[in-house]
Amino acid sequence: EEFKLGQAFYNGYKDYRAALHGSKTPAPEEVAELTKRFEAIASAVERVDVFSSNESLEDVATGDLKYVLVPFILGELTQQCNDISKRLSALKSAQVSFRIFIARCEQFEVVTRDEIEAMDREEPLDAGSRRNEKLARAKRKREFEQKIDGFLEMKKRLKGDEYAWGGMPEEVEREMILAMATKAACDAADHIQMIKDEIPMLEMMLARGGPDAPPVKAEAPPKKPWMVAIKDPYELQQMWRDRVFQPGHALPTVSLEEYAQWEMEQALEREANKPAIKNVEEEPDSGDEKATKKARDWDDWKDENPKGAGNKMTNMG
Repeated sequence: EEFKLGQAFYNGYKDYRAALHGSKTPAPEEVAELTKRFEAIASAVERVDVFSSNESLEDVATGDLKYVLVPFILGELTQQCNDISKRLSALKSAQVSFRIFIARCEQFEVVTRDEIEAMDREEPLDAGSRRNEKLARAKRKREFEQKIDGFLEMKKRLKGDEYAWGGMPEEVEREMILAMATKAACDAADHIQMIKDEIPMLEMMLARGGPDAPPVKAEAPPKKPWMVAIKDPYELQQMWRDRVFQPGHALPTVSLEEYAQWEMEQALEREANKPAIKNVEEEPDSGDEKATKKARDWDDWKDENPKGAGNKMTNMG
């Protein structure tokens, strides 16, 4: 499993870098194929429990640390969807991926609580403050991009392949992966803000019938955009697992309400049957005594009335 996972990540990461960070715009089919590959990688990482919620950064093996990037990569790939009928769902799914990535970065102290609270800010900043925040984030990204480029160049000199994991001193390998995660966290913050801005517009457009429908006058104030916060880590983890463990077959079309109603009916039926079972169990001796007495009375009657004694007719022979 580990060998297959490592090889899949090596191939996938190299193709991801070429597709999303290369000189050419990737074709939708290429992005879709890469997305499926990283969904499989994410599923494998969760299935073998590479990361535990109570682990610190020091507890994670250097060979496993690179997998912290998987949710971010999957988020970037999912976000590439340009099909307007699927984009809203894709953005929501991408946001879950970015959020689980940020949660793990916080766990390993790659990002600070202040940075996370900035992502969860409900009230928008004024234009000047937002511009300053973006500039500071962009400066930080450039610093880490330079560090990452230096690490990749070193790896290319040592191993002849900048995407080959390992082959450098362990502390250098860890520093490179943490630089990648820090830079990705800055990118994730920008992606999350973009998603929060775009989702309300998509919802309004779909509510009026699609991109070609005429605009309609809003009768109610717009609701807050759909977003995922990190206030409930368990719920976020469950959303992520639902994301990466999607079944490959159609599920029965039963709503949660219908299933809950069925469970309630089953519980009531079991409860109604309990008293009858209890009565039978409480009176086993009473039934046995009645059966024994009936059998005894029958034996007594047969003794007092031998076979043929009650026949009043003579043999006509």
